[in-house]
Amino acid sequence: LEKVTGIDVFLDGHSHTEISEMVGDTLLESTGQYGENVGVVEYDGETFSGRLIPAAEYAGSDETVAALVNGVDAEVQEQLSAVFATTEVDLNGEREPGVRTEETNLGDFASDAILWQAQQSVGDQVVAAVTNGGGIRASIPAGDISMNDMKTVFPYGNMVVTFTVTGAELLEAIEAATAFLPASSGAFPQVAGIVFTVDTSVEYVNGEMYPNSTYYAPANPGSRVTIESVGGEAFDPEALYTIASNDFTAAGGDTYYAFAYPYANSGIDTGVSLEDALINYTTEVLGGVVGEEYAQPQGRITVK
Repeated sequence: LEKVTGIDVFLDGHSHTEISEMVGDTLLESTGQYGENVGVVEYDGETFSGRLIPAAEYAGSDETVAALVNGVDAEVQEQLSAVFATTEVDLNGEREPGVRTEETNLGDFASDAILWQAQQSVGDQVVAAVTNGGGIRASIPAGDISMNDMKTVFPYGNMVVTFTVTGAELLEAIEAATAFLPASSGAFPQVAGIVFTVDTSVEYVNGEMYPNSTYYAPANPGSRVTIESVGGEAFDPEALYTIASNDFTAAGGDTYYAFAYPYANSGIDTGVSLEDALINYTTEVLGGVVGEEYAQPQGRITVK
């Protein structure tokens, strides 16, 4: 902000810090995290000012609004708490060690669901699925599974999409997504229909910075990552692969800039959310029981 002009107010929504200050001629505001504060920006006709009000100060409630909210909340909670399936195994959605550092059984389950749903919507030409581990937000313990469990795993309402990439683009995407290993990263790919190995003894070398990003393309795609197969066939960097993902990674989110142009050119939105894909796959394919086939990760990803 010190190096730009013409910006009156800058609102930061993802740093988890509390800021209310002027940077040059620009008001910088950030409300912190977890709804702890309400940010207020005021304009008096000449200047902007800001302040943070701790949410705890809002102790009162409007009786009419509270009654409306409570009535709707009770109905929603009844729907979300409905048990529709069971799992015989604990499904690991923890951050680390977990979905941000390695293949997990929940990552396999979720990726299988995304791939299956894409095939139902688009066709069997969809041969693989990639979803970012950072989008998986919770584990599922053995026992009953409710609708709320699925929405807790995938809470963002992201959609199942498909698009076509070259093998080289897929390799670049996976190389970039595993750049931080052995440290954790929300970009870490959970996959279906893809088998690959990451050699963390090889340093990730930054290439050019991706546009409008803080992440770097790999200078040498394939130096750390080896893709053994896609869709059950030997990997070919010149082949075309139709894959499934979520709309966030497909549009270039996290480190997945290599997907952005292919998605823009060939993307199809199935209209099915990730959580609904999990529900559909569990009921229609697994018969409502997540069984021993998902007791352990299935050997799709090797990190060494």
